[in-house]
Amino acid sequence: MYQLDIRIDIPDVKALVSAGQKVALVQEVASGAFSGGVKAEGETGELVEGSEIAHGDGDDTPDIVNFQAGKVVWVTFAPVQNTTVTWERDVAIYQSGQPSSGAEIVQSNSVRPVSPGVVYPYTTSGFGAGQRPTGTDLNSYYMCNSNAHSGLAFGLARDCTVNGNKLPGSPVANSIRTVLNGEIGCFQLVDRIHLFVGTLTGVGVFQNVALIHLSTTAISEDTPVTATYSDGGFTFT
Repeated sequence: MYQLDIRIDIPDVKALVSAGQKVALVQEVASGAFSGGVKAEGETGELVEGSEIAHGDGDDTPDIVNFQAGKVVWVTFAPVQNTTVTWERDVAIYQSGQPSSGAEIVQSNSVRPVSPGVVYPYTTSGFGAGQRPTGTDLNSYYMCNSNAHSGLAFGLARDCTVNGNKLPGSPVANSIRTVLNGEIGCFQLVDRIHLFVGTLTGVGVFQNVALIHLSTTAISEDTPVTATYSDGGFTFT
């Protein structure tokens, strides 16, 4: 389990609340999409026997593009003196429409939990059973758009708890572009969390947010990390 403890002095809590600001977490994610050799059979979502990902460059490792825009706010909450956020490694893959900048992500279909290195085909019936073709990266999560409708976006979601209150299936990533029919979407989680306070207009993709002191920390499993807000910024111990 991962644990992040957030401490904010009472005077700072009052100042942040008075300014209408929230605390927000963003999970750093590398993502991309590429054409591959994985196909689904009909509506069952089963992958073709013996299939493998074709990259076209002779490299068995998919290229991951680290998109700089379209970051997804994973968790937001009102500032209080003591907050504990916990989460497990398990993630889900979801399908959504392509949100415009600042729009809320609406998950219309999902499969959970998903295993790294496994490709989950998406058809008109939803997500099918996954298979681990040759050439996948065991640190990445995959889906294949086998639906004739190409105007779809995909991403990862993860449950978490904030002071014991469970927030199920909050998006941690969303493809900045649609994953076209026949393309494979690839997501790689990075054990780095961005923690900040700011004025947010809603959940989902954020853009033009008034950030205050964006900070980054590496989070290790089973090793709690404490972030303390003082003098207008976060420090980690």
